[in-house]
Amino acid sequence: MDDDGQGEQQAAAGTPVPPVPGQILSRFAVFILTFLAFLCHWLSVPPVGWFPVVFLTPVLWSVLCLLPSSRSYYRQAWLGALCFWLLVTRWVGFPHPATILGYLALSVYLACYFPIYLLMVRRLLAWRIPLLLAVPVPFLCVEYLRKHIFGGFSFASMEHAFYRHPILIQLADLPGGEYLVGLMILLVGTALGLLAREMVSSQKTRPGIAFLLLCVIGSVLGVALGYGYVRLHQWPVAESESGSRLHIALLQDATTFRFPVDSETNLEIHRSYMALSQKASHFAADNGFTLDLIVWPEGCFAAPHYDVTEDGFFPGPDETPLAERIRSSREVVDRERDDFFTLSRQLQSPLVLGIGSAIYDHRGEGAYYNSALFVREPDLLRYDKMHLVMFGEYLPFADQLPDWFPLKTLCVSVRPGREPVVFPLTSGEKRARVLVNICFESSSSRFIRRQVQYLRARNEEPDLLLNLSNDGWFRHCSQVDWHLATCVFRAVENRKPMLSAVHGGLSAWIDPAGRIRRQLDRRDTNFLIAEPCVK
Repeated sequence: MDDDGQGEQQAAAGTPVPPVPGQILSRFAVFILTFLAFLCHWLSVPPVGWFPVVFLTPVLWSVLCLLPSSRSYYRQAWLGALCFWLLVTRWVGFPHPATILGYLALSVYLACYFPIYLLMVRRLLAWRIPLLLAVPVPFLCVEYLRKHIFGGFSFASMEHAFYRHPILIQLADLPGGEYLVGLMILLVGTALGLLAREMVSSQKTRPGIAFLLLCVIGSVLGVALGYGYVRLHQWPVAESESGSRLHIALLQDATTFRFPVDSETNLEIHRSYMALSQKASHFAADNGFTLDLIVWPEGCFAAPHYDVTEDGFFPGPDETPLAERIRSSREVVDRERDDFFTLSRQLQSPLVLGIGSAIYDHRGEGAYYNSALFVREPDLLRYDKMHLVMFGEYLPFADQLPDWFPLKTLCVSVRPGREPVVFPLTSGEKRARVLVNICFESSSSRFIRRQVQYLRARNEEPDLLLNLSNDGWFRHCSQVDWHLATCVFRAVENRKPMLSAVHGGLSAWIDPAGRIRRQLDRRDTNFLIAEPCVK
């Protein structure tokens, strides 16, 4: 007796019929396809890096969008996306056990975007929009929201699969930036899915449709590769254009740590960077050049930077006369400035220091910032980070949470800066304007472009971009690769050299074409000499 006959007899007798494998696959088809699509996505980006596999993700999405609707359709899609984001964002839970709450919340939140995307695609298909357009366009809309709401989350995007293949990402300098590279992936992948469907269809293959799809694939890839070839040749590896070649030392220590960081660990890291600074300075002297800049990563200078506003003062005994408190506070600030200038003279180079700042006002109340301090006598300039990190530098709805809430006790409350700041480098005949961004600010395409445009309007357009980061919380995982990928795209989008000094790695020098010219390994404690050419 065959299986169907046995099933009918069991059903007639009232015995439950176990589902056969085909029924299981059919019941969970949405989850399986979603999981496989995001698996291809994960395999295409670091740490695996099989970049061609990224085109299979929209292939599977095109199949998924054509499946019949069911009560569990969107729930299964959400669960499949959740598996991906739980894998991708696991580093959020590394700094402290309490940050696991942030990790879970972030994964649940990010997984919600995929069912919304499917709903949009299926709505477009119901309006008889061709699948070739219905798959890519809503995804770009959803990606835009993901990268902007709550400060945005830009890591592990599909376009990051190509960050070590610069010929495929030159489209990013056009309006739309990195989204154009994502659109290229989606168009090619969707056309491949339609072509495969046409070839395996039970009906007779339509040569005209197949040829049209091949033309779409060839045209999109041809435009991307052709444009990439032209743009890469405008920035040759051996830069011969007239201009000044700078020598900038990017420092990197590989120490990993967790919250809370004790003062002794901070001092050890500070001493390590001091030794690296001296080592870089000696290396430059031994090789016959001077360093135009030494860069410390985010938050790695142990002593905080103190300053006071006009008539501002440090808190102290109330019985001290106000004028005396203002005068003594100014003396402390002046002594600290002299200490920074002394360090710059000892190292024979200007400095950019990743440092915490405390600025006190006329009421003796302090405002705290995550800052980059430019030290070049007689200048002491400061950029305060503007784009803060959720769960690290601010906590959503913190005022409504009790004081004992774990993330609230760990989250360092800092204020956002007001505007971008250019650090002017001058060394002999060399002139350059440096625009600094801190930590995950480099992951936001719109943020960096707006800074550049703002400064261009003030006739202060920067010559190069500099990122200071501290990724030592994340155990050298694939997060550091994704962070580097965002820096590559910022270099291409703005056509400027991008330098990154990252505690824990990966520190790198990236040219305006998005080529990684030099890079330190994630576990290196060393320095890198970047030599960007600026006009």
